[in-house]
Amino acid sequence: MNKMRKLLCICLAALTVAAGAAFAVAAATTSATQFADNKDVIAYQESIKELEAKQKDLKDKLKNVQNDRYTAQQKSAYYNELILSTEKKIETAQNLLDALTVQIGEKENAIAEKEVEITEKTAEVNTTREKFLLMIRAQYESENTDALSVVVGADDMSDLLSRVENAANLLSYNSKLLEKFKTEKQQLEDMKNVLESTKAELESTKAEQETYAEELLKEQSALEEQKGDSDRYVASLRKTEAQITAEYEAARKAEDEENARLENLLKQLAKASQSDYVGGKFIWPCDLSVKRISSGYGYRTYYIYGKKVTDFHRGIDIPSAVGTDIYAAQTGKVVIATKHSSYGNYIVVDHGGGISTLYAHCSKLLVSVGDTVKQGDHIAEMGATGNVTGPHLHFEVRVDGKIQDPIANGWVVQPK
Repeated sequence: MNKMRKLLCICLAALTVAAGAAFAVAAATTSATQFADNKDVIAYQESIKELEAKQKDLKDKLKNVQNDRYTAQQKSAYYNELILSTEKKIETAQNLLDALTVQIGEKENAIAEKEVEITEKTAEVNTTREKFLLMIRAQYESENTDALSVVVGADDMSDLLSRVENAANLLSYNSKLLEKFKTEKQQLEDMKNVLESTKAELESTKAEQETYAEELLKEQSALEEQKGDSDRYVASLRKTEAQITAEYEAARKAEDEENARLENLLKQLAKASQSDYVGGKFIWPCDLSVKRISSGYGYRTYYIYGKKVTDFHRGIDIPSAVGTDIYAAQTGKVVIATKHSSYGNYIVVDHGGGISTLYAHCSKLLVSVGDTVKQGDHIAEMGATGNVTGPHLHFEVRVDGKIQDPIANGWVVQPK
């Protein structure tokens, strides 16, 4: 009888334990399901979807405007280079025109000098010719008398020959002098013709250069007009970019508000869980070979979408390739598994006692809200979703909804 009672007690105890365990599992599942069905969670997720769509639209618009602005700036820079090149050509053409003007002036002066010399030489030729003609005429008219006087007046034969030779030499000298003046005059006229021909060539070249310079000025004017249009277009794009950036900043502010809502929600979820911390130390949320921290906890400055941003970094960033395994740092329940405009695809695991961990920017989530995970379980894969500059895991630790430094507070130890 006693044995029967003992056996009955053991069975009842076993049934009680089994029922208790089943109730605990059911309660845990119900609690997690309540998180998923919670109105605040639903509203939060809907708000995230709206923000995500708005953020994506703004990013696409901003990217398109920035691309258009870059193209327009390149075009404007190209026009500017053409203008500078044309200005150099105009300067070269103007220098050549100035040089041609100087050369033409020099040729005109030389021609004027030759004309004066020709005039003077012509006068000399005419004077010499007149003297020579007068001499010949006088000699002809008094040929007999002169001949007789030359013969009679001669002292002897030698004197006679000398007088005849002198007369002949005088005529020959005047004749040669006349020919010399004629030759020099012709040379001057030839030089004048050469100068006038050179001047004509220079004037023709100058006319061509003037036409070329005028064409360059027209080309420069057209380029400046095109550059002006391009600059005005760039200015309008900058204005549009500023407007989109303002909207983007407003969306970022909305993100901050959503993050604040997230913290409050996590506090509520942690309080609602009414469970104790599972205990034990956290493990590194990636393979131990993936140990580099690209951005630590605290204030930081970085660039995203071409804009300088300074903010408070709520966790640590562990970079690696897309698809790298992410592990649960501790045993717990998945209370959030969704997409966020900033966090991208992310998971929050409640470890009890108000302690939770967050895993963000995942390419793939392998668990759902309500799932119970064990320490080291493969819960997600690394990615580059949300606001990121490259693939990495953003890891946070929260106590009663407040963020803590995962390293400084000893929650995880960075592998050596």
